[in-house]
Amino acid sequence: MDGLRGIAALLVVWLHIAEIHIGFFPEVAAHGTGWLQALQSVDAGRLGVVTFFLVSGYVIPSSLRGPRRAGLRKFAIRRLFRLWPAYIPAVLAGYLCVRLPWYPPMPPGSLWANFTMIQEALGFPSVMGHFWTLQTELVFYALCASAFALGWLHTLTYLVVTVLLGASRSLTSLPFHLALMNWGALLRRWHDAGRKRDRWLLALVATGLWIVRAPLGYLHLSDPQDIINGRAYGLGFLLFVAGCTVLPLGWRPLAWLGEISYSLYLYHPALFYLGIRLSIIATVPAAFRSQPIVVYEVFYTALSIAVAAAVYRWIEKPAIDTAHRLTRTPMPQPTEKEFAASTADT
Repeated sequence: MDGLRGIAALLVVWLHIAEIHIGFFPEVAAHGTGWLQALQSVDAGRLGVVTFFLVSGYVIPSSLRGPRRAGLRKFAIRRLFRLWPAYIPAVLAGYLCVRLPWYPPMPPGSLWANFTMIQEALGFPSVMGHFWTLQTELVFYALCASAFALGWLHTLTYLVVTVLLGASRSLTSLPFHLALMNWGALLRRWHDAGRKRDRWLLALVATGLWIVRAPLGYLHLSDPQDIINGRAYGLGFLLFVAGCTVLPLGWRPLAWLGEISYSLYLYHPALFYLGIRLSIIATVPAAFRSQPIVVYEVFYTALSIAVAAAVYRWIEKPAIDTAHRLTRTPMPQPTEKEFAASTADT
């Protein structure tokens, strides 16, 4: 799963770097449109996001285990400490590096709403556009927690929910994204079923075909953007399935990239928007604005990875460790009778 996350994060980063630099610098457009067109032909950013959603479906529901109250408490604390410590500085970075220099001033209420991670549901714009995916993740977490509380989470309820949500006619809608996540959860149930895999196999294949039929339908529409959407969702689905079955994605550097992928996803636009701003207002050689697109891709990918690694090391990892300490189940202490029995032969 970490290998898949690493690939997904790179796809998103590469598309954003190419779009922004070719959009700002005409000299770059003269050399880099072929690369950008290749990325846009499959909507690499959307492809990466689809992969992220499927990975979340595979991972998140299985973290809800144990007694109902204790399981929900553990889930809530770990999700809170996993998401917000890295996200709050990212909102501030996006506000300072993207919003203030390039867009009309954002009212204080809009900025504060962004800290909730559900700002768009509240009617406020996101500080950085790619934050919309986090709201989708939160809705999925809420659905998982509700199903766990009702005792439905680790049952064939996945089948019903996936079919209902997958009936959405819009690939980019919240219900369809939730259907993707539910299918990822269904695949995890099949993997974990052991000898009872046959019970899940038909549900897995049937819902997989139901999911894929939507992007295939888009490939036959006349609007070019519809075709690209269908391609992105279909390829994202295939990448996820291949990553879970035949692709050897256990390479340690790629897995490490997946480990830091949350911060890589959050912070990368702020870095190159800041770089572009500095190149415009500062006295820099004109050559800085006329390099081949590969130069910007390599430079900002490396910079984004370095920043993400630092955020993971100093913010994410300590927060994750704190959450684990808060939710660690204490070892049961033996009674006096049990202790006496265990030492009777000593």
